[in-house]
Amino acid sequence: MDLMVKNGVRRKEVSAAWITDMERLIRIDERAPSEIARVIRWSQADDFWSRNILSPATLRKQFDRLLLAAKPTKRVVVASLVRTEILQAVNTFGRNRTPTGLKPPAQRVVDSIGWTNICNMSLDSLTRAIDSAAKLMTAEP
Repeated sequence: MDLMVKNGVRRKEVSAAWITDMERLIRIDERAPSEIARVIRWSQADDFWSRNILSPATLRKQFDRLLLAAKPTKRVVVASLVRTEILQAVNTFGRNRTPTGLKPPAQRVVDSIGWTNICNMSLDSLTRAIDSAAKLMTAEP
């Protein structure tokens, strides 16, 4: 409820129907409370779903769709791994030494952006550049 209020929804009383819907989500649909909490956090951070998931009844009805939408895509996973590897290389090798032994996706990003450019980028700029490169690397032919 607190996440919904942060998104501008007027605070509502927790009704018996709300409690029943959440109980059914756990008991009948066999969803773990931790899984439900993760999906709620994701849905309330998403521009579209935060405007549409306003009750446990809607959450329950759309749960499978939300669960699939909340799964990280291959691009997001690749970008995260590449970003971690490049940031570790920046810390290990510094600006003066070109890194060696990078995995192919990270090496392709370094080759396309350039090591000097990477070392001079802010974290936000580097993240956007890596995300763009990962999108290209994982695009379907």
